[in-house]
This record gives sequence, structure tokens and C-alpha cells, in this order.
Amino acid sequence: MLRLLGSPHVEGSTPGDRPLPLKAYLLVAVLQLDYAGIGSRDALSTFLWPNVPAANAQANLRQLIAQVRRWQTSSTVQILTIERRFIRIADGCASDVLALLSAKAPTRPNEVSQLCALHRGDLLAGTEMWLDSDLAQWLSMTRARINRHFATNVIAAGASLAAPELELAFARALEFLPYEESLVRARMNNLAALGQFAAAHAVFMDHSNRLRLDLNATPELLTQALAARLGTGQNSGHGLSPSTVEPMQPATEIAVRPVPRVIILPPAPLGNTAPADVELAISLTSDISLSLCRMRTLSMLAPYTARKLAGSDPASTISLLDLDYIVTTSILPGSRHPRLAFTLVRTRSSEILVADEVPLDPGTLLRSQASIAAAIAANLTGKIGAAELQSFRSTGVKSAYIHYLLGTELLQNNDLARLRGARRHMAQALKLSPEYVPALSALARTMSIEWLMLGRPDRTLLIKAKSLATRAVQIDPLEASGHRELGHASMYLGDLDASAEYFDIAHERAPNYADILADQADILVHSSRMREAKRCIDNAISLNPLAPDEYYWISGSAEFFLGNYRAALTTLQKMQDQTMVDRLISASAAMIGNLDLAASHRERWLSKYPDFRLSDVAEFVPHRSSSDVEHYVHALVTAGFS
Repeated sequence: MLRLLGSPHVEGSTPGDRPLPLKAYLLVAVLQLDYAGIGSRDALSTFLWPNVPAANAQANLRQLIAQVRRWQTSSTVQILTIERRFIRIADGCASDVLALLSAKAPTRPNEVSQLCALHRGDLLAGTEMWLDSDLAQWLSMTRARINRHFATNVIAAGASLAAPELELAFARALEFLPYEESLVRARMNNLAALGQFAAAHAVFMDHSNRLRLDLNATPELLTQALAARLGTGQNSGHGLSPSTVEPMQPATEIAVRPVPRVIILPPAPLGNTAPADVELAISLTSDISLSLCRMRTLSMLAPYTARKLAGSDPASTISLLDLDYIVTTSILPGSRHPRLAFTLVRTRSSEILVADEVPLDPGTLLRSQASIAAAIAANLTGKIGAAELQSFRSTGVKSAYIHYLLGTELLQNNDLARLRGARRHMAQALKLSPEYVPALSALARTMSIEWLMLGRPDRTLLIKAKSLATRAVQIDPLEASGHRELGHASMYLGDLDASAEYFDIAHERAPNYADILADQADILVHSSRMREAKRCIDNAISLNPLAPDEYYWISGSAEFFLGNYRAALTTLQKMQDQTMVDRLISASAAMIGNLDLAASHRERWLSKYPDFRLSDVAEFVPHRSSSDVEHYVHALVTAGFS
């Protein structure tokens, strides 16, 4: 028996002097869980060493195979059958993880104990520290799938029996799903059915306190209602049987994962479709998938897996892969070119969120396939985000992704209280998923923006922002947001060269991301390259025509320093919240002689920041050219600042 849950080892072996390498346990887990017991050497070497050249990865796999062979000879236990091109799980090699995943919901107390004996801990516990980011992500997602399966069976067991053995199972499931209300209700029901009403009440109170302290939330109404009913039972001295306590919620309700799990299925080849059109459609769906992978706000299944499932029944795919959302595609005839139709479905409700199509025009796709794929991916992400927020508002269940979305909503406003609310949401997202890069980057952003809003010389917030952004880049150097926030913090810390480099890297990671173009325009303004900045921000606005206030702030700044004061004023007055740019509006108005408008915005700025002094401007506003700072100070003096 291979023990892969908890600290990995092989039961029943006599390994002698040679331990089995930890990477071998990872190879076995991958073969059993992702490759149905057999995989090619090429595929496995790429999977196990994703960030090294293919030749090196294959050499690493050969070394690992040699170590496994020596171990198998020494221990007289066969776990792998190694062939010239393939590696298989050896006949008769059982594992606890497969036994757990194939186990049905217990119906007797001894079966509950057996289930707990299988689930001794996380998959490959202790190995995550030496895995690179890709393998660590796979391990995290696979652990979540196994843990959810365990919790689902425990809840199902609680619906049919009441037993002391279930207490250990519920406690273990709540270790990795601490906020899952259906688990809490199931445990309360079990204790009530055993007559332990005080213990059931204690479980409810512990859960309530955890929600309040960690998430600033309260239990769901179902949980509160159950607690009230169980309290009545306790006070009256009558126990409740399993048939009279709260019925179990469907097992699908427990799947609270850090981010939604999604797949895009490419179209299956049809007999009446030209092979070239099929290839074009598959290429476009792969590009959309990769665009979504780069966004990092979704758990996106790889195009390779999706291609293997092309043409399969969506319902069976959802069941097999435990999906939250599925995008199905098909090729439809068209007057000039075939069309690729795609439909986004939320699996829990079967609700269709997107139904659209795009022409498979080779000429257009040759020129603009990346942009088209990115636009489709952005549309899908937006619909998924809206669906997740709607679900939260109807259920109250928060994941790391929900906290990130709620925080992002608050970040769209320049109010300091809302900004700090956004920070709290990002911090909670990181409690639930400590290496969630989008939340790390957004947390850094809240600090840079707060420093900018407060306008104080103290750089502590910027130093914290830079530290968080650096950690985000270390976790996922391919994600643009960490580099972007390093650029922000560096810019306000006065290191304009480093800031420009970080924004260039962010742009390479996400070349069609309008926000990053706006950031590049911002650094160009501070680098005194105003004409380039204006072209860059105009491009960003063309990609994001319903632009946020920051875009107009950057555009208005460029116009001001170019001496186009009327254009600057017109642009800045497009902002919904102009309080952040009262100084710049006042300066622009003064330069065209509108001193009344200049005075009104000056007074509003000073009412918020009474300690403001012109002498702070040179230190607070980083500009490569001192003449730009002098230009700005002159305009502020004209507006009446001192």
C-alpha cells in the first residue's frame, strides 16, 4: 500500500539503505490522479520539470527512474513498471488516495473510521516546499479536490447515521474547510442526534466567532435557524433524532475553493468542416484558455486536457473534473467563413452566462488572434466574476476569490475608507489562500494609493507595498500584476528607471491590458516624456472607453505639462470623483485665468489636507525634470497655494 496522504511512504516494504526519492511519490501521484495509471516519458518529464529545457527534464526523469529501479530491487516491492516510452503503475500497487477517492459515503460507524484512517493528512504532506510554482499549484488544486471528496462523503454519512466516530471526521474536514456552513450544520446535527446539545451549541458559537473575527461575517440563516431549533430541544430536555434535525444540504454546496475551476472545450471535428477551419478553431480556443490562465483569477484547466475531452458529453466532463464553469464550443456554417460559437455555463445552476460567436476568418485571425482571444477571455472573466458575486450576495459564502472581487469593487473609488475596506478584503483573501497573487498585488496597490491620497512624506506605506509586490513576483513571475505594483511603488519612491523597467515587464506579460498601458503613461509623465505619455494613455482609453478616473488624471496631467491647460481642465472634469485632483484642476484653471474655479478647488483641497505646503511638492511628486516641478509649483502659486 502506497501512503500518499500525509507523510508519503510505502507500507509493507523493506527499503534497506536506499530511501525512495520524494519526487518518486510525486510521479506516482501524478500517474494515478492525472494519467489513469500510465504516461509517456515525454509528458511526465515536462509535467515534473515544467520550467527547464526538455532535454534537461528528460535527463532528470532518467535519473529518477534509475533511483526507483534501485529502490524496487532493494525493497522487493514494485510500484512502477518502466518501459522504453511509457511508465505505468505496477499491477497490484494500491494507494490510500485512490482508495479514498473510490470510497462511497459511509453507512456504518466502522466505515467512518476506515475513511478517517485513509485520510491521514494532505496529499504528499511536507513536499510543497521544494516544488516550483507550477507543481505547487497542481498539488494545491489536487489536495483541494481530495479534501472536498472526503468532506462530501462525511456530510453524506451524517445524513444517514449519527455516531461518535463522525466527530473525528467532521473535525478533520473543518480543518481544511473552516468556513463551510454545511459541514458545521452536519456536525451540529450529529451532536444533537447523540443528545449532546451543549456541544452542538459550542460548535455553533465557535463557528460564529471564527466568521466574525476572520471575515467580519455572520453564519448563514440556515445555520442560525438550526442553532435556534437545537437550543429549543436542549431547553426542553428532549433529544432530536436524525430524522428531525436539519436535513443535509447537497454535497455540491461544500465546494468553496479559492478561485473558480474552469475549462474550455475545443470543438470536436465534424465531417463537413474543413480541417483548416477545425485547426483554426482549436488554435483560437487554446489562445483563449491561455489568456485566462495568465489572468490568475481562475483555476484554468490546461488546453492539453481540454483537447483530450473535445466532443465529450459536457455533463460527464463536469462530473469528472469537478468544474464550476464550462465553456463549450462548436463550429457553425457561415455565409463567407464558418463561425466559432462558444457558450459559458455555470455548472451549479446550468445557467448560460455567455452565448456568442466569432467568424473563423483566417485573414483577421492572422492579424489579430491574440487580441480577439484576450477580448473573449476578458468577457468570460467578467461574467464569471459577476456570477460569483451574485452567488455570494445570495448565500453569504466567501472564498478568496470573492474577497478579491469585493475588494476590487472598493478599489474603484478614491474614498479612503473604501480603500481601507478593500485592503481588509485582500487581507482576508490571503488568509484563505496565502499565495493568491492577484490579492497580494491588489493589497500592495491599496498602500500605494493611500500614500498618494494622504500626500505625506513618510514612505512606510510605499515600502510595504514594494515588499508585497516583490513577494507576488517571487510566487508568480509570469503574472503582470506584481510587476505593475513594483512599478507603482518604485515610481513614488523616486526610482523612475526601475519603475519604467517594471512596467515594461508588466506590459510584456499582458500586452493588451489597458490598465498597464495607463500605468506606462503615468511613468512617462513622471519621466517628463509628455507626448509619449499622451499617446500611451490615449491608446489605453481606446481599449477601455468607459475608463476609470485614473485614466483621465494621467491624461489631464500630460496635457497640463504640455501647456494645454484648457484640454487638461476638460479632461480632469470628466472624472466622477475630482477630489483627488483638486490641486491639478486649480492649477490648470489658474493658468487660463479662471481664478474663481481655481479658488474653489484650492479651498476644497485645503479643507481635506490643511497641512499641505508647497515646499512638500518637490519631495512628494517625483519628476525626472526639475522644470516640470517648477512649472507645477508656479501654477499652484498662481492658484493661491502657499
